[in-house]
Amino acid sequence: MDITWIGHATFLIRSGKTAILTDPWFGRSLFYRRLRPPAMEADEISCCDIVLVSHAHGDHIDGKGLELAGRLGSLVVGPPSVVKKAEKTGIRYEAAEPGKTINAAGVQIMVTPACHPAPGAKDAVGYILKIEEKAVYFAGDTLLFPELVDMLKDGVDLAILPIGPYKLLGRKVGMDVSEALKLVEETKPRAVVPMHYNCLKGTEADPDFLLKADGGTTRIFLMAPGETLFF
Repeated sequence: MDITWIGHATFLIRSGKTAILTDPWFGRSLFYRRLRPPAMEADEISCCDIVLVSHAHGDHIDGKGLELAGRLGSLVVGPPSVVKKAEKTGIRYEAAEPGKTINAAGVQIMVTPACHPAPGAKDAVGYILKIEEKAVYFAGDTLLFPELVDMLKDGVDLAILPIGPYKLLGRKVGMDVSEALKLVEETKPRAVVPMHYNCLKGTEADPDFLLKADGGTTRIFLMAPGETLFF
């Protein structure tokens, strides 16, 4: 399996002939202000079986991401707010609800709950992917909450976690780096990749703080946009 960080919460995960794109955000706007461009443009991606979307905010699914799904015939998996966007463009989709298991392109996708208390994100979800007998948790945008800890204690090989939360009226609406560290220490995944930081204005964070959990049963991989992790 190889995992390329395109930026923010956008990853291209490839395993054999299967390719999965998470939370595709390639555009630029005044509202979602990029601190750096994506490491790869949408039209550079030539194969994508599944587009996995955690929620409908514009920094997690945009027009270029939807165009990519239509161009490549990808299956868009996302909560109801994402399904509405896919329906309007005639793209193939599968609705994601917590507790649901979806099988597509040889991948088992388990939909997990998330807590993202921001307008337009009440149906946000996360995902645990079973690929090559490995369990990969993609958190999307979420706060730390007890049910999440319990769910991940069953064992995850790789956890992709947000560490740079956006703030609304001074209130965090996602996990910060200290909460991500707590989650790692309590669930002990084999490996962790931080995301959702230093790509969007307002999500600045220092990923080095996570290195406190590096060693023993857990490895922390601090990736740069454009870098690929072979796992």
